[in-house]
Amino acid sequence: MKDYIYLNYNIYVEKIYFSDNRHYFFINDYKIYIIKLKNEEISKVEKLIELTNNIYNKVKVNTFILNNTNKYFTKYDKDYIILMRVNNFENDFSLNYLYKFWNINSNIDSYNILDSWINEIDNLEKNVVEYNEEFPLIKKSINYYIGMAENAIELLNIYKLEIEKYNDSIGHKISYKLFDDNSLFDPFVFIRTNKMYDISNYIKYKFFKNETNYSEIETFLINNNDYENIFLFCNLLYPSVYFDLIKKIMIEKEEESKILSIIKLRKKYNKILIFCKKIVKNNINIQLINWIDK
Repeated sequence: MKDYIYLNYNIYVEKIYFSDNRHYFFINDYKIYIIKLKNEEISKVEKLIELTNNIYNKVKVNTFILNNTNKYFTKYDKDYIILMRVNNFENDFSLNYLYKFWNINSNIDSYNILDSWINEIDNLEKNVVEYNEEFPLIKKSINYYIGMAENAIELLNIYKLEIEKYNDSIGHKISYKLFDDNSLFDPFVFIRTNKMYDISNYIKYKFFKNETNYSEIETFLINNNDYENIFLFCNLLYPSVYFDLIKKIMIEKEEESKILSIIKLRKKYNKILIFCKKIVKNNINIQLINWIDK
């Protein structure tokens, strides 16, 4: 691989490392990822390249490197290679950063959150059946969170056609834990979605940092249209943080006791949902989700 990179990019690589399912090396203190792509993945990545090239001057993002023939994709056996430079930005998970992704014109793929949630629930239910004796805390708690997820799915399904009309922003498809690193700048996590997707994750992140700002939440809800408020509420209702963690526990063998920190905050988190319900009191379908009021 070192010789391959030198021949095709004129870059001398001293050592190649591997972590998080990616190979990488360093040049002048910049981490460079070596990403292998199948032929069918080229079209998707071309859209990401176009997007990053268009927004780089105003938004912090990682960038792709041209090869010796002034192309981004380099043939490698039956597949392709692309190099992505991790630009040395400080982590910036802030509202001001997220706002910069609103209303960006892009042809990257729209994220079908409804299908994603349905598939996640199906997979988790199968895994919990398989591991139910190995993870007693998950077994005891998961039905509550699956109930939350099913409510979110039912609500989103009612309004999905209207909400899809507002999928005109770039969001970040990463787990709660990754908000503390520089994953925000990775183009491979970019999705086209409703601008409230990132805002809901921001609210969750602040909650689990014990930094909930109800004035901020109220501002979002007051300034949104009805469908953005529904989408925001659905995303807040869907327990993505819990699901992210139990997948790490079951697959990556993290300590199951870590899930207690989420379970103990269940009633406190419901206060956010109740707060949202009071502001969007005119939506009958949201008001029908009344178990959180108890």
